[in-house]
Amino acid sequence: MNQKLGDRIDQAITKRRVLRILSVVDDEEDYFIGIPVKRSRSLVAIHRLIDFHFDGYTCIRLKDVTNVRRSRSEVTQERILRSTGEIQNFDNPPWLRIGSIKSLLSCLKERKICACVSSALFDVDVFAVGTVDALREGSVVLKSFDAHGDWIVPKHEIKYSDITEVTFEDEYSTVFHQFIASENLRKKGS
Repeated sequence: MNQKLGDRIDQAITKRRVLRILSVVDDEEDYFIGIPVKRSRSLVAIHRLIDFHFDGYTCIRLKDVTNVRRSRSEVTQERILRSTGEIQNFDNPPWLRIGSIKSLLSCLKERKICACVSSALFDVDVFAVGTVDALREGSVVLKSFDAHGDWIVPKHEIKYSDITEVTFEDEYSTVFHQFIASENLRKKGS
């Protein structure tokens, strides 16, 4: 990522501006719409927008960012957020540390936050939803669950260098995690 893109992200953080951030990992293009909340030398954290509502945070690697756009579409979304009062739900969590993937995952572990951890690398098949169980020198161990709400055994161990995206405090992982927790309590009480 070049300095100009970094400056545009920093300006959006300061002014709470909606951006479209494009990234490419192994020729796979993706984009994220939202308001960036923090940037380090290696990561950017975005308060994501889905259908004019904030839906959690996604952290991606800066080296994968190829473009930052603020077109009429993003300006319109921002105007809608302001007019509906949704912008009041914007949050820049002071506890969030994104100096590295490891420091990000450490924050999530401390707060017991469920996250989606994934990789877009061709030779790595990673999509895990769960909580951080352990942080090792070069990898993270996740206690994750599958699409049926069953805990996966053994736990996922993922190299930090393989992680291209971490999403947390989003509706999918939060609701699913709460459901599994309540189901486990119900099963224990049966």
